[in-house]
Amino acid sequence: MGTRRNLFSALALCLGLVAALAACQMDYSGSVMGTSRELHMKYTAFNTTEAQALDLEAGDEIAVSVVSQEGAVSIAIQKEGAQPIYQGEDLTTQDFTVAVEEAGWYTVTVTGSGAVGSVDVEAQTPA
Repeated sequence: MGTRRNLFSALALCLGLVAALAACQMDYSGSVMGTSRELHMKYTAFNTTEAQALDLEAGDEIAVSVVSQEGAVSIAIQKEGAQPIYQGEDLTTQDFTVAVEEAGWYTVTVTGSGAVGSVDVEAQTPA
């Protein structure tokens, strides 16, 4: 009887651990590289928010490339203290540019929820 009780207790403990591990989602699995002019992210699990400050000049363009294989990705680009110059949610695979009218530091904020794919953001100065 005592052995049977110990066996059931061990089994219940193992099932509890498996359930707890299954409930945990990895925040981020992949690579992130950012500078004052670019942000490159490639991920197999993205369930958090990443931000990168970009030093931009008036007339620059921000080239954005999103590859969305799974989940949801949102991007916001905003100069401190100002309204966002771009805000997009649940982005699909696409390429687009955002014009910069005023020089300064801008924050690119990328948020993922169950996302798999990549985001590339590069500041470009038109010739």
